[in-house]
Amino acid sequence: MLGSPGDVTRAYSAQLAASEDASSVPFSNLSGQDLPPISSGNARLLAIDASVDGVSGRFLKLRARTSTLRVDVTFQCDPALPSPSVAFGLETISGALVSSSSTVFDSSPVEVSENGKGHTCLVFPQMPLMRGKYRLTIFLGCERSIHLYDHAQYCVELDVTHEGLEQGIVFLPHAWGDTPVVSVS
Repeated sequence: MLGSPGDVTRAYSAQLAASEDASSVPFSNLSGQDLPPISSGNARLLAIDASVDGVSGRFLKLRARTSTLRVDVTFQCDPALPSPSVAFGLETISGALVSSSSTVFDSSPVEVSENGKGHTCLVFPQMPLMRGKYRLTIFLGCERSIHLYDHAQYCVELDVTHEGLEQGIVFLPHAWGDTPVVSVS
């Protein structure tokens, strides 16, 4: 497909979602296993460890505007490659994209060791999501976040709760008239 990067990415995501098999196996951490050497010009995810306020797991409960989500991503790449990028996509359980970004877009380069191992940590402090169920996908891409080496689709699922009757997807900072801004924290 030709077009803007955003259009191509949305079309690719739609294709992945359409081809998802209900019996597909979720991503499992590979860092403790004996793996064949990484092939030339390639990279792969090794481990994704998610936690909310110190509690680890794949299915996590969090409280809106209070809990902090931390996602540690470990990967291996051909040491001859430029340092790859790590990206995320966060969506509702029904598939509506809530947010996405990458280490490239956020100007946060990922360090890679001489043997090609790398690690980064994604943190969402005081998660501003409203109540609902969400899922996170992690992507490992080239240094410009264009070409995809590997991904872990729906590797983390979130169940968000909050008090109050507000509805929607996210709490946005706002103000009423001349009152102080109501922040997300």
